Amino acid sequence: MIQKIITGRGFRGVLEYVFQKSAELKHAEARIVGSNMAGATPRDLAREFGAVRRLNPALTRAVHHCPLSLPAGERLDDAQWAAFARDYLERMGFGNAPYVVVKHAENHVHIVAARIGFDGKTVSDANDRPRSNRVVHELEREYGLSHAIDPARMRRERGQRDGGAGVGRPRVSRAEVGLAERTNEIPPKMLLAARIDEAIARSDGTRAGFDRGLRALGVEAHWNIASTGRVSGASFALANYQGAMQAALKGSQIGKDYSWMRLGCRLEERGHGEDGRAAGTSERRDPARGDGPGGGETRHAGGGETRHAGGGETRRPRTRGRRATT
Repeated sequence: MIQKIITGRGFRGVLEYVFQKSAELKHAEARIVGSNMAGATPRDLAREFGAVRRLNPALTRAVHHCPLSLPAGERLDDAQWAAFARDYLERMGFGNAPYVVVKHAENHVHIVAARIGFDGKTVSDANDRPRSNRVVHELEREYGLSHAIDPARMRRERGQRDGGAGVGRPRVSRAEVGLAERTNEIPPKMLLAARIDEAIARSDGTRAGFDRGLRALGVEAHWNIASTGRVSGASFALANYQGAMQAALKGSQIGKDYSWMRLGCRLEERGHGEDGRAAGTSERRDPARGDGPGGGETRHAGGGETRHAGGGETRRPRTRGRRATT
C-alpha cells in the first residue's frame, strides 16, 4: 500500500481538493465511505472541523491528510475501507478526533482528520511518518494485503544501488519510479517481490507449500522443468482485482534474490533444521523437486502436471577414472 502524510493549515482547501481531484483524474465520483461527522460537502465538513479547531486555536497546523492507495490486484470494499481507516486513525492517536474518509477509485481513498480531539487536546505528530508506516504495515497483515515500499523509498534505494550499495532488492528503473510517482501505483515487480517474500515466510520449505502460498496471495507460478525433473527456473504472474492474470516476469527480472537458484536456497533454509535436515525427518528436502508435505507435484508453464509416485528417478552411479584392465 502506498501512503503519504501531509500536515496542513486549512480544512476547506484540502476538502475541496479531495472532492474535486476525483473528477480531474476521471475517477468515479468522490464519495464518503467513513466519517464521524454529519456534513457531506466540503463547506459543511469544513464548518464542523472549524468548530473543533476553536477548542485549540493555538495549533496552527491542525490538518492531518493521508492518501492511501492499493496496488493492482488488491481491493477493499467501502465497508472494509471504512474499517481500515478507523483502525488506522485509532492507532495513530486520532480515536477522539473528527475525520472523514473519501474514496476516489476502487483502490484509493483520502483520510482527512483534525489534530485536535473533541476534548480540545492536540494529537501529536511526533515521528508521524515512521509511526504511520508501522501502523499501515500491521493493518496490511491483518486485512490480508501485501506490503510494498512506496515510490519515494524506491527512489532512495535506487540511488543507493547506483552508488554501489544494496543488492537483492527488486530492480526498479528510473522510468518505473517516475511512473509510480505519477500514477500512485506500485510497480508489478515490487508487488510480486513482496508477495513472494510473504509466501516463503508462510511455507513449510517445500515448493508445493510455496506454490500454495503464492496462489493464496494471487500469484501464479510457472515452473520450468528440466529433463531431470528438477526446476531450472520460474516466472511469476500477478492477478489484478478483476482476477485476470498480468504478464509473467522471470524471477531474475524481479531481482537477484528472486531467481530460482536464490529462491530454492531460501526455501531450503526455511524448511531445514540446524542439522540441515527437514523437520521431523531423517531426509533432506529438495525444494526443486517439491519434496515434503504436499508431495512431488511438478507444474509446467502450459498448465499440465506430472506426479512422481515413487518419489523421483533412479540414477545409475558413475565410475570415474580409467577402466580396470586384466
